[in-house]
Order: sequence, then structure tokens, then C-alpha cells
Amino acid sequence: MNDLASMGADIKWVKPANLHLTLRFLGETPANKVEAIARAMAAACQGKPQFELGFGPMGAFPSLAKPRVVWIGLEDGGQPLRALAGALANGLKSEGFALPEEGRDFKAHLTMGRSRSPKGTHGLAGKAAEWTKEKMALPRVLVDRLVLFESRLSPAGPTYVPLLVSLLMSDTING
Repeated sequence: MNDLASMGADIKWVKPANLHLTLRFLGETPANKVEAIARAMAAACQGKPQFELGFGPMGAFPSLAKPRVVWIGLEDGGQPLRALAGALANGLKSEGFALPEEGRDFKAHLTMGRSRSPKGTHGLAGKAAEWTKEKMALPRVLVDRLVLFESRLSPAGPTYVPLLVSLLMSDTING
């Protein structure tokens, strides 16, 4: 990511400790809804095995030519992640959450940065083409849980505080 940052683009890069995949953004949620979220998360994880994600190409929303969000996509594990996101959405709906339709299919991605202005982003598409899987050398990641995070915003950036965890099934038996 250092070579991307050195391009001089006006992009606020995500701190490595804050990297995460969002399955469903809930926004401002009252504390009395946390138990319902816990039930929805548990239902979404029930019977679902752990799986691995393999990261793939770099991209941007809406496009690399006019990036607002710079991301890394998935090469492997997208289908079980989409299924988990769908199960979570269904569980939240059954718990009474009025989830807005997002207007697009779930696209699993790891947000790397957000553009603050178009300054310096003209070379991003070329840099993305150079970023092969081998050059990125990102490790595969085991998905073994869902986590509900509370976002605490400050001038220094967000801090994510885990509130709930639901585990996926392990494929090994400990005994």
C-alpha cells in the first residue's frame, strides 16, 4: 500500500487495525436492539462452516477513473460470504429491523481508503493493474465469526469496539 500512498492521491487510507469486511451496516442503533441483533447473528451462523477468503484485484467505487472508495476484492470465498450476509439480513428482518434495500448486489470488499478529492487519483487505474495477486501477497483469512462493532468517531478517525461475537461451525472436533 506504500506505493499507492506515495502517488500523492488525496486518499485517507484505512489504518491496518481497522480493516474489516462489512456484511451489513446498521447505522445508529438503540442499545435495546442489541439482543435482537445477537439472535440474528446466531441464526445467520447456525450450521454454517468456517471458510477462507483469498484476496484478489484492487478496484474502486464507482470506478478506478473516479474513485470514492478504494478496495481490494475477493478471489476466493465470495460465495459463502454472500450467503452469510444474506442469512444475516434475513435474520435482522425477522427480528423487526427495517433494512433498506441497498440497490445493488452484495459486493464483498476490503476498504483500503476513501478519496477526499480527485487530486492525484489519475494514476490509480495503472497502479491497480500492476497490483497482481503475487505482488499484493495478502494472506488468506479464516472467517470463523461474525462481530458486531460499535463505531466511535473522533477527529483521529474511527475506533471499532466489538460488542457481540457469533461463531461459525468449526470443521474440527476437539475432544
